[in-house]
Amino acid sequence: MKPFGRLLTQMPLFFGCLLFTFSAVAKTGDSPKNAKGLSVSSTLGALSAVLVDEYDADSKENTGSAVYYFRVTLKKEQSYTFWTTGATENATLGLDFNLKEGVDAWVGISPEQAKDGYNAYAVLRDEEWDEDDPSSVTFYGCVSGDEIGQSFMLNYQQGVVEDDSGILGSEGKPQRISVTEKEMLLQGRGLEDTDSYCYQTANLNAGEKYYFAVASTNDSIGITFSIPSEGSELDFNYQELPTTEEGTKLYEVVPTASGSLLVTVDCEGAYAFRFWKLGAAKPAEHDFTDYVQKDGNRDVTLSERVRDSTCMPLYRNNTDKTHKFDNVTDQALYRFKLARNIEYRFVVSGVAATNVTLDVFNAHGAVVATGTSATGEETLTVYYRPAQEAYYWVGVCQTHLDAATGELDKNILPVDMVCEFSAMPVSDAFDPKDDTPSGATRLNFGRTGAIERGRTLCGSDTNDWFTFTGAEGSYYRFALSGVEGAPRMAVFGPNNWTNACAYVLERDEAKAVQVCAAKRGTYYVRVAQADAANPVDSAYTLTASMATPGVVKLAKTALTVKDSAGHADISVSRTGKDGRVRVAFRTEGAQSDRADAYYYPTNGVLEWTDGDNKAKTVRVRLAPDAAWHDARTVKLVLSAIPEDDEGFDPSKEYVAAFPVDARTGATLDTATITVTSAAKAAPGTVQLADTDTPKRPVVDVEAGKTVTLTLERMGGADGLIAVTATTAKGTANKTAGLDYEETAETFTWKDGETDPKTLTIRTKAVEGDHTAKKTFTVKLAAKTGKDADGTAYARPTLAAASVTVNILNEKFASTMADFAKTLPKNGGVAVKEGKAGTWFVAADGSFFASPAPADLTFTLDGPGRFTYRAAGEATNRVAYVAAGKKTVAVKGVAGIDAYTGEPLPAAAPLAPTWDKAVLRAGPATLAFAQAAGVSYRVYLLNAAERGVKLGDAATEVPAPYAVELAADAKYTWRVDSYFEGGTVTNTPKKAWALATLGADAPGTPVADGTDAWGKPIAYDSASAAATNIALRVGVKAEIAVADDTATAVKSVAGTLPTGLKVEQDRASKAWFIRGVPTKAGAFEALVQATYRDEATRKAVPGTTTAFGFDVAPLGAAAGTFNGLAATSDTTNGAPRLASIALTAAATGKLSAKVQIAGKSYTFAAAGYEYAQQEADGSVRLRAELENVAKVKVGEGREAVTATVTNTLRCALLASATNTAAVWRDEPQVDIAFAALPDAKGAGYQEPWYEGRIVRDGAKITDRTELAAWQAEAAAFAGYYTVSLPVAAITDAPRGSGYLTLTLDAKGKAKVAGLLADGTKYTGSATLSLAEEDGATVARVPVFAAKATTAFGGWLTLRVVDGVPVVSASLMGDDLLWVNDEPKATREGLEGFETTLHPVGGWYDTVLNLQRAYLESDLSVSLPEGDEALEEIRELMALPEGYAFKARPDGTPVTLNGDKMEVEKQKFVTGKDRLKVWEASVNAANVKITFNRKTGLVNGSFDLWYEGVNARGVKEQKSVSGLKHNGVVLLARDPDDGTLDPDVLSSGFFLAPLKVTDTTGARPTTRTWNASYRFDINAVWSERNWQDASAGE
Repeated sequence: MKPFGRLLTQMPLFFGCLLFTFSAVAKTGDSPKNAKGLSVSSTLGALSAVLVDEYDADSKENTGSAVYYFRVTLKKEQSYTFWTTGATENATLGLDFNLKEGVDAWVGISPEQAKDGYNAYAVLRDEEWDEDDPSSVTFYGCVSGDEIGQSFMLNYQQGVVEDDSGILGSEGKPQRISVTEKEMLLQGRGLEDTDSYCYQTANLNAGEKYYFAVASTNDSIGITFSIPSEGSELDFNYQELPTTEEGTKLYEVVPTASGSLLVTVDCEGAYAFRFWKLGAAKPAEHDFTDYVQKDGNRDVTLSERVRDSTCMPLYRNNTDKTHKFDNVTDQALYRFKLARNIEYRFVVSGVAATNVTLDVFNAHGAVVATGTSATGEETLTVYYRPAQEAYYWVGVCQTHLDAATGELDKNILPVDMVCEFSAMPVSDAFDPKDDTPSGATRLNFGRTGAIERGRTLCGSDTNDWFTFTGAEGSYYRFALSGVEGAPRMAVFGPNNWTNACAYVLERDEAKAVQVCAAKRGTYYVRVAQADAANPVDSAYTLTASMATPGVVKLAKTALTVKDSAGHADISVSRTGKDGRVRVAFRTEGAQSDRADAYYYPTNGVLEWTDGDNKAKTVRVRLAPDAAWHDARTVKLVLSAIPEDDEGFDPSKEYVAAFPVDARTGATLDTATITVTSAAKAAPGTVQLADTDTPKRPVVDVEAGKTVTLTLERMGGADGLIAVTATTAKGTANKTAGLDYEETAETFTWKDGETDPKTLTIRTKAVEGDHTAKKTFTVKLAAKTGKDADGTAYARPTLAAASVTVNILNEKFASTMADFAKTLPKNGGVAVKEGKAGTWFVAADGSFFASPAPADLTFTLDGPGRFTYRAAGEATNRVAYVAAGKKTVAVKGVAGIDAYTGEPLPAAAPLAPTWDKAVLRAGPATLAFAQAAGVSYRVYLLNAAERGVKLGDAATEVPAPYAVELAADAKYTWRVDSYFEGGTVTNTPKKAWALATLGADAPGTPVADGTDAWGKPIAYDSASAAATNIALRVGVKAEIAVADDTATAVKSVAGTLPTGLKVEQDRASKAWFIRGVPTKAGAFEALVQATYRDEATRKAVPGTTTAFGFDVAPLGAAAGTFNGLAATSDTTNGAPRLASIALTAAATGKLSAKVQIAGKSYTFAAAGYEYAQQEADGSVRLRAELENVAKVKVGEGREAVTATVTNTLRCALLASATNTAAVWRDEPQVDIAFAALPDAKGAGYQEPWYEGRIVRDGAKITDRTELAAWQAEAAAFAGYYTVSLPVAAITDAPRGSGYLTLTLDAKGKAKVAGLLADGTKYTGSATLSLAEEDGATVARVPVFAAKATTAFGGWLTLRVVDGVPVVSASLMGDDLLWVNDEPKATREGLEGFETTLHPVGGWYDTVLNLQRAYLESDLSVSLPEGDEALEEIRELMALPEGYAFKARPDGTPVTLNGDKMEVEKQKFVTGKDRLKVWEASVNAANVKITFNRKTGLVNGSFDLWYEGVNARGVKEQKSVSGLKHNGVVLLARDPDDGTLDPDVLSSGFFLAPLKVTDTTGARPTTRTWNASYRFDINAVWSERNWQDASAGE
């Protein structure tokens, strides 16, 4: 029954007839759009509502009018009536109708006032329809009134309801009400015309229960029930029910016969009248306990005992709970499916406390069997035999609470009791079939719950068997309940009924047991007498339930991954969903510490909650190895959480089961991960040691001695290898065993072993054998397959498949034929034996013939002499040979102990009597070159002599070859050479010429001049010669000859050095031999001056001067040089740095290109100024190059063009060859500018630059020297990463820029990078070599310049602990970075100048980073931290109290193989919808992209700030997408402390910020990219590399 205690206080007070009142829906009725839809039929309808504020859709505003719109659709040619109730004298109601917009109809409804004068009334009669009207028409009606919120009732009904029978609700015109199961409310006031009575009529049905209630503030209130005067068949009982609500009366009416009831409400004033009924329901519509048994999805009839031990009989009708009223029991009701003609017994026990009634109902609710217990009776039993198979319901209630007749007294309370209800067939229908396993009752488990089977064990029935199909990993629980006697359970299987199953969790065979199916199969359950020898009659219910926690399965029990994979993921799932299941996991491998670590030990627990069977992943992180290794294994071992675990809850949890291998029976609880090496195995190369030709090895051994062959393993030692060495005959051992002992041996190297292996072979000397060489081979073959332990052999490379062994004859060093091949083909002495194979060369170099004396022939070039001594002779034999190729035959000798061949050289003239020399008349000495051991005859002939020819005795000049030369004569002369006692003479083919002048003839003297070293030239006037003049290729030479009276000077004989010539100076008219030598060598020239006789005006020749030049090669001074220079003398920053590219040609020509502030300046020189020997003995060539430029001096009209000379000076090392000392030389360069444009081109400045240049070794032209340079430069080949942290904090960008260098084996360098403001840098250069502190270093110049910017300096590479690292060096300070643009700084007043300190080194692209940093934790670092963020906060103008809460620093970074990974951003939000920073993951949204190949790092992050805004509300906002860039440093100078040792990657991030520029006429706003450090640190962290033990 529904309370209505607050009804009176909430009831609106009004006058008039009764109203139905329902709570209105907001906005409903305020406009046609929101009109309430009504359906009008022949039954009376009523709408209870309140007037609402009208809404104007056009203005979208409320109008203030009190209205209520409704919508009705009326059928053509039907009558309809509408009228309102609830109006009063002070609150009248109106009614209006309009056709729906767009409806084309003639019909209309005309409202009028009701007869009471307050309400509205409208009728549409059927004859008012027009024939053209549509079949139905929709009207919008509107109830209107005086006040918004006024209550009313709209009544409507199909047909005509005349308003002519008095006031509705009066005795003559009672209000018709319909009582349903839905509670209805009428509000009204007693009518004066009816003596405060209101009348209602309602139709009631027998067997149902009705309720009527009235509430009022008036003390005089009541309801009377009667049969209407027109008569009714109604018969009924009613009673007033108690209620706690003041001013309320409640009545219960139960008709015993159907009919109409008049309900009269007696009340003066306002009242609320409510009414409803309780309907009847069939048994299936009641709440009941379902005991219908199942066979799969099919309902089956009751075949075994069922029981409810918690049966609580109460009321038959509990209307407070069900809101229904019928004969079917409401509270203890059970459903069964009963078989036809089977008698069933229904028992309720424990009922002695009171009488109970047990009814059996059919589906229609009719009682088909019943029984009531006697007073004090303990048990009530009812039997029923159905006539047909159907569903039946059994209800139990306390008899004194039976309200079937409607005479229920609620004051009678139930007895507190709990009974046991049971139902079963009278006999066990399964006997004797289920007495044996073959007749076992099948238990079909499904997902619908437990299975219950009631059985008895009586008499000879001692066993009941059940069977079921068990699923692997499923749990099966069997429990006995309702036990009478002593039954016991046992479970057997799988696939047999003899092997008892092990119990889990529950083990009491008298109560409950539980088993877990080890595998799929048929299982058996036996319920038997506890004591078979003393059986007792027993009954029981077997409850069987199934849970499918499933088996825990590994997706793979074996997998293979490479160690570079970073991790191995193993998926673990369970096949079921029931209950909680937990398994522990742990790794189990063969490692103990970092040195042998190949995975990260892990352990933990996997948990599946009830209903969860999603796969879970266990990740085993791998620790990769840079070097190759044998396959390793690590196991992931799973184990079930045991029952005795502290947290194990047997009511919710199951012990995990694992699948079993059907073939082996092994439990599949372990996954074996085989980790193979990503590095390619290098088993190495096996080759013969100590040989220059490992690919074609040859070994010589003297016959009779032992030869030892040493095999070595080179270039790798990965894996087990074995090589078999076997001798194979060749020209040796044609007769087996004659020349050496045959052998075969296998040599084995274990993994990592490189020890050399030796094979020893003994050779034999053969008596009388003069064969020079016999050969055999040792064949090498790599073994394949596996060794005895099953280890596979790796396959090494064999440098050669065989080794050739030459057995050399022990009796001689060489055959004559082989010796002859070693002699030169031209020059010297050749030898040939008379008969092949008869001559041999002994170890001391002598020859002998065998087996008898023999002939030899010697061939040599004449003229000359051949001397030899035959074996056994005391003196030498001599043979002279004439010009040409001649032979000397030696016959029948046993040997030659020694021999020699001597050529007879020709003589050559010397100064001053060179060929074509012109001398003064007088005494002279004929000079020529003389050789020791050679005699000479000198001949001189004056052309004036007749009848005599050169070579006659009369022309011979005796030693010392002094002669008296006549004036103005012409001579020829020659020198014959011969051996004393010999038979041959060497006579020149052409005689030499000699001329004379008078004794006072002028000469051609050397007036002035120096050699290449700056030393004065020595001129001997007596001999008229200047010889041994030291010049050098490329060094300027200038020698003044004769004097200014000479009319001509020329070279009359010989050759001047290439590049020099005789010329007259145009200005001074002096004569010079000058130029730049371009070719090295010895040069001789006769130079003769010609003069003019002033008296005769005739030309007068002078005597010749003999010049001898020794031109040294330029040497290493030639080449290409690159360098840098700097100055501090400029007015602006950009010109601070200059790059230099200088070329020194092999001819001595010099050119240089200098770049400054984006402009190029060209310098040149024809050659070097002079050579200079340094204190250390080295030679340097001093050069001075000039740049001639025209500049404007002055301003306006006074400006003039002036020529200025800018000078570049340097001194280059000039060793004979490009040795290491030359490569490493770093000449100083000075550049003096007489005029360099200033910053804006308005004037000039005169800076002095100082710097150095280095040699481009890649352009060395000599192949041998180039190869040597490249071999040394190759030590620095590779890829480098360099960070550029700011050396000093200025107004410049404060982040770390970076460079990358790629150096090839030929010394070429490619440089690229980013400066800390995001400016890109790319360039190319040539590596140069230098020396610092006794060690070789490499230099790379870096330079970039524009009109307003400059960046550059030297990078020096040095080897530290075998690894090249980068640093600034003795070449200068840190790298310079200048930007003259004011907007590049925050203040905007001027540009910036800063220095960058290079830190970095060789970047190992092969190294596995995860391995390298196994024991390091990586995280983001902002070195400037708070300072940088405070500047950003300041420029963002954030209010005081705002702070950055989500920052990138501290964000963890994980190395996975060669990848850097950061967890994805995940916010945790609090109840206030604000982000909880400490609980969020990667709140700054750090993103990192790492290019392992290049070492570059980039990405972005967000900065979240938090504070309380001006409204007092805490807010959280972000600066998103800040970009960062950097580079990973894998090597650096350990002595350089610029960066913290923990820094792995250093870089910068840019924060675009708005700044105010006040430099102009008015302030402007611009964007300034602030730059700050962004690093990734790798901090050492101790790790435990040992696995957890089982149970941890």
